[in-house]
Amino acid sequence: MSPHPQTQALHAGHRADPQTGAVAPPIYFTTSYHYPSTEFATRLFNLEVIGYTYTRTSNPSREVLERRVAAIEGGKASLALACGAAAVCDALLSLVQTGDNVVFARATVEGGGRDLVVQLRRFGIEVRDAVSPEDFVAATDARTRLWFAESLFVPSLERFPIAAVAAAGRALGVPLAIDNSHLPFLVRPVAEGAAIVVYAAETWLTAGRADGGVLVDAGTFSWESERFPTLFTPDPSYHGAVWTEVVKQWNASPLTARARGGVLRDLGAAISPMAVFQILQSLESLPLRMRAHAENALRIAEVLASRPEVSGVAAAGGLVAFRLPHPEKFLDALSLISRDGGLGGLRSSVVGSAEGRVLLSVGVEHVDDILQDLNAALQTALNSNQK
Repeated sequence: MSPHPQTQALHAGHRADPQTGAVAPPIYFTTSYHYPSTEFATRLFNLEVIGYTYTRTSNPSREVLERRVAAIEGGKASLALACGAAAVCDALLSLVQTGDNVVFARATVEGGGRDLVVQLRRFGIEVRDAVSPEDFVAATDARTRLWFAESLFVPSLERFPIAAVAAAGRALGVPLAIDNSHLPFLVRPVAEGAAIVVYAAETWLTAGRADGGVLVDAGTFSWESERFPTLFTPDPSYHGAVWTEVVKQWNASPLTARARGGVLRDLGAAISPMAVFQILQSLESLPLRMRAHAENALRIAEVLASRPEVSGVAAAGGLVAFRLPHPEKFLDALSLISRDGGLGGLRSSVVGSAEGRVLLSVGVEHVDDILQDLNAALQTALNSNQK
């Protein structure tokens, strides 16, 4: 199989259904599975053989998605879940327990991750924050299980230094988890050293068409360490299974095995087979879509930067941010660009506006049409403010 992610997005995990020859992966709408014998069922639930037990933890449709995303990311294994928040939570709860701590990027704590921090603290898990690689190191002790950050902070559109922080973490035996939801295909967290990658499918992955999340184990980090007792010691929630030992017979990931057999099984957040199918279909065009989003965003940022009434222009992926003295008139004058707050859709939209700063999710319309709408709205706002 080609190592190129664009090819993996089309071919990895499924070529054709062995029974019918169907090219599109079938949707398996079932909750349970037939066991050929009690002996097989016993071995299956004792983790001695691989098979399907219950759709909450395993489903043939989901298996295709998990293999495809792992291949695209260059990872060892992945686990599909009901939403991006579930992917983040399952990654965290697979590694941390009461009394442990995790170090988050400060921009994540202050931004989209602030509510998650509240919930983790209710579990008795301490959340510390950091900015630079040195900060992450200083915040780490023997009970630090994970470092976590987003590859792109929204709305600031600042990139996180994945490679530098990942290298600092590996020197201490601490894995870095990256939420790459805003920059799929444009940023390669595994190649930059991240041990875990998570995605929310409801934005760029599916252009807002399906809810889902994916957790990826890069396969480059050793979980056989005293730093990870949830993986390296007997798990009382699964009749004493030691996940790092169980998976050796299949050369599988202890992280995704624990996330699937422990956290997902017990806390839920299972993804629907229909959502799996929708994500799979969206992945096939994602490389082309992300290229179009990014090219349009860059062109729009260049034009906006040339206008004297616009300041603070920034672009990353399919997002563009800028400042206006009084953006309300500008927003009201938009015609093509919607004001629905949608993020990652095929159609351009205003994601948010606060304190004079506007954030656009740039779609895949012809860039000249987007620019015509922006320029007309800017001119309307300018004329209104001069009166």
